[in-house]
Amino acid sequence: MTVSQTILDRNNTESIAQDGVILGAWGPELTLSLLPSQVGVLTLNVPGRANTLSTEIIGNFSKALTMAEKEDQIKALIFRSAKADHFAYGADIKEISQFGTEEVAANHSRHGHKTFQQNLNITKPTVVAIHGPCLGGGLELALCYDKRICSDSPTTMFGLPEVTLGVVPGLGGTQRLPRKIPMKQALEVILMAQTLNVEEALKYTLVDESVALEDLMKRAEEVALELCHSQKPEDKQQYKYEQKYSKETITQEESKQIASALKTFERILKMRVSENYPAPYLAIETIKCGLENGLSEGLQKEIESFGKLASSAVARNLIAFSFNKEIAVQSANRSLSQVGGIKELGVIGAGTMGRGICEVSLKADINVSVKTSSPQKTKDEAERLNSKNPKAIANAAVSYDHLSGCELIIESVYEDLEVKKEVLSNLSQAMSSNPDVIIATNTSSIPLDSLRQFVSNQDNFLGLHFFNPVDRMPLVEVIPTNATKPAIQKKAVAYLSQIGKIPIIVKDCPGFLVNRLLTCLLLDAVRLADEGIPVNWIEKAASDFGMPIPPFELFDELSWDIATACAIYMEKSFGKRYTTPIMVSRAVSLGFQGKKSNAGCYLWNDGKKAGLNPEFLSGAQVKSSEEPLDEKNRQIILDRLFLPMVDEAARCLEEKVVRKAKEIDLAIIIGIGFPPFRGGLLKYADTLGIDYIVDKLNDIYKNYEPKREVSKLLNEMRSTARGFYGPSKEA
Repeated sequence: MTVSQTILDRNNTESIAQDGVILGAWGPELTLSLLPSQVGVLTLNVPGRANTLSTEIIGNFSKALTMAEKEDQIKALIFRSAKADHFAYGADIKEISQFGTEEVAANHSRHGHKTFQQNLNITKPTVVAIHGPCLGGGLELALCYDKRICSDSPTTMFGLPEVTLGVVPGLGGTQRLPRKIPMKQALEVILMAQTLNVEEALKYTLVDESVALEDLMKRAEEVALELCHSQKPEDKQQYKYEQKYSKETITQEESKQIASALKTFERILKMRVSENYPAPYLAIETIKCGLENGLSEGLQKEIESFGKLASSAVARNLIAFSFNKEIAVQSANRSLSQVGGIKELGVIGAGTMGRGICEVSLKADINVSVKTSSPQKTKDEAERLNSKNPKAIANAAVSYDHLSGCELIIESVYEDLEVKKEVLSNLSQAMSSNPDVIIATNTSSIPLDSLRQFVSNQDNFLGLHFFNPVDRMPLVEVIPTNATKPAIQKKAVAYLSQIGKIPIIVKDCPGFLVNRLLTCLLLDAVRLADEGIPVNWIEKAASDFGMPIPPFELFDELSWDIATACAIYMEKSFGKRYTTPIMVSRAVSLGFQGKKSNAGCYLWNDGKKAGLNPEFLSGAQVKSSEEPLDEKNRQIILDRLFLPMVDEAARCLEEKVVRKAKEIDLAIIIGIGFPPFRGGLLKYADTLGIDYIVDKLNDIYKNYEPKREVSKLLNEMRSTARGFYGPSKEA
């Protein structure tokens, strides 16, 4: 057979192979070329974005494999990515989010299985060359090759993150990975979305070799040619998949190991993963099916499991969250690539927040100059930071002048207007010789209009609101003032990208976005308790709803005195809807601080919760109940907790604190842990419907203190029968 030109002619597509002669191209994404050694190279290069495996691309992949199998001049086949920074990220999540039915989703998986089986059945030796992240469907595809060669780059990693999107691997991963690597590691990758680096991939025989990136294609070609001379069809690795752990050939010892591993991970899932996230539980069922009944039945079970999950609301919500999060990350990364990061950071204050900012910055190889309230404390803090972070350097700034070499200085002192006024005034005066320095305040609620008057160069001033604990909380609110230059905002966002944070731009207002909504939630929780609803019922309703920390435990975490001060400030700013209930005053007056004093609503022992505190309940004049929470009271509690929060979020949109509902949902998920499977606060609101929300809010505001009115935006939405993301469900 001669080299075919028909596919090129039919698609009229230009594609350039790395070497050799182009044999065919399918769309702009796939190119098949022939090296002088007669090794074919199939190259994936999705234009303008990451390599993903959409239904269309999988279909074209099948056509390319058919040609590779029939083309006489091709002795062996290499599959590679043309991307400089990654191999493949798996399925197209936007496509998955649009699967309307279980049948449509299952057909997508079935279509992929057929193509991947075609790859397994090809009679010619196959090699895959991997550089960068090889995730999801990318790894599932790599498992269908005879040999896997990867670069030794630290960016090369392997994983199946599908459960984080609310689905199971849908292209053979639940069956082939446990047959390729040890069971424990396979379960960690599939059920916990853990990744393997190159060293681990070699250790567990997921890959056969690793080489320097510049040698990757050369070595892949050499291995392909070696297989041409040595491989017999019966030796192909894929034919062994059906043997290992199949019902017919499994040994008694292997059976014990499998059963033990599965039981262990079932226990881990029950402890770590809420049943609101069904994907890991269905994944383990799918794995078990294949190991007990053989590969063929396991693959069929995987198709069914994928179809069931991929068409669910949970998957759509998790995918939307992941997509919006990635947009925010990439936007920050673009700022970093355009203006560059910083090398010298100044931090004023070494409390919980200041210390956390120093530590994450040092880990990102940014030198830090830290200043505290006294020279000795400053020196001690710099020494402590240097002992923990051997790469970058922490300097002791015993005076404001010692911060003059910094590109960005973050004020992170106690949340008090007078304290911040003094610090910013002194800092601004000391920085008169460095007009280009960016000055940021890590205020959590004080409007920047109240602070910027103390800064001489207001063009270079903005807010950066980090969340506690800084090392674990990815969100940072970026608050420009009317005077902040766009270039300064971009430089601040670039710094946040440097340290791995997710910035969201927020309009200057009391509490900004997240704390404004969080305070609303906490105050309504306290009002419920003040009215006689048992505290443990409120906590259980919130936890069952999916909140990682229920309201009264969160009060303890934040500290009652600090949370109360924030609430009082919000009441001064927004009026009676933020009125602080009398119960809070009782708790604070009795000295209950929370976790930091080992006594709040809960008793605490070495940072661990040790049950409700009877003295708190008595002193605050609230109660708990031994009666179980019934469904009627559960719904009352949920409506009282979250519907006023929805109303406040609508006000934030009215005031353009942020401009889009998805920005609120992203911030509230990563800022306070609103359950991702619900898609965010406003996505949850849309599931309830605008009529339900407005009716319930009118009832709540009429019958309970403080008396309030429904926001203008919610009333407008009701009159037009629309939700935050489209037509209301009642429309």
